[in-house]
Amino acid sequence: MLESNQPLPTFGILQAGELGTALGRALLDRGHAVVTTVADRSQRTADRAREAGLEIVDSLEDVLHRAEVIVSVVPSVAALHMAQRVVQRLNEDCRAEIYIDANSISPISCRAVSQVVSRRGLQFADLAIHGLASELTSNATGYLSGDAAEQVNAWLTPIMRTRLLGPTAGRASAMNMLLDGMSQGIAALFIELSALGREMGLQAESFDEYRHYYPAVAEIVERLLPTYPHQAPNRTEEMVELEQTLRINGIQPAMIAGTRRTLAALSRLEVPATGAQGAGNLPLSTFIDAVVGHQALSV
Repeated sequence: MLESNQPLPTFGILQAGELGTALGRALLDRGHAVVTTVADRSQRTADRAREAGLEIVDSLEDVLHRAEVIVSVVPSVAALHMAQRVVQRLNEDCRAEIYIDANSISPISCRAVSQVVSRRGLQFADLAIHGLASELTSNATGYLSGDAAEQVNAWLTPIMRTRLLGPTAGRASAMNMLLDGMSQGIAALFIELSALGREMGLQAESFDEYRHYYPAVAEIVERLLPTYPHQAPNRTEEMVELEQTLRINGIQPAMIAGTRRTLAALSRLEVPATGAQGAGNLPLSTFIDAVVGHQALSV
């Protein structure tokens, strides 16, 4: 078991996407060694990892041999598969002791991942990060639950705002699901009303009034919406899991179902990328013009 008085552990990031790289960079800045593998990954992923300073090793097995702490940061549909791949490759030479699931998944999916890794003797932490990867250290929160939550919290607190939610796996994922449902629901409602505003010749004027009457809502929309073209597929999957969780708890999804349909439409929208952050650098008005004119939002 890792002790607080031991040297800082090495983290293994699986995989080095936008969030995984941001987390790896932040850990490096705090003195941790960070390794990853880009086997079977795109050249863009490899370049991103190298630019962030992550040490690239040849394979998943090499990550497990080097890192005491494994962080899974993959699309939500791949979370359980990644956990299964990790435990299948564990052997006595591996240094891995803690498995962190940092994916946007449902509490049920999180508990399934926890059971897979715990059966192989790994401690588990459910890490749900709410906020943009680009704002990880300045404006994001890491919610933590699971038997390794307190230990992981000690390493993450110098990096970002964190909140412990107890030793039960899935509680952090549940909190993040509630927050994501709110922010994505607001964005979907804004898109629908913006489409109506444009049709009625009141788009610019309505933007002004939203900022006047609902400044906090306008801030959410202006910060999040331009990132949606490349994030919409993952966010759609998150809404699918939220719908399922609502039904399991006896609640019929209505608002969330509509949000999921709007995000699915955005995932089919082609918006030209500009700058280092792609569509995230587009002016909001340009993005909205493209979105509200998309045929998937039309009757």
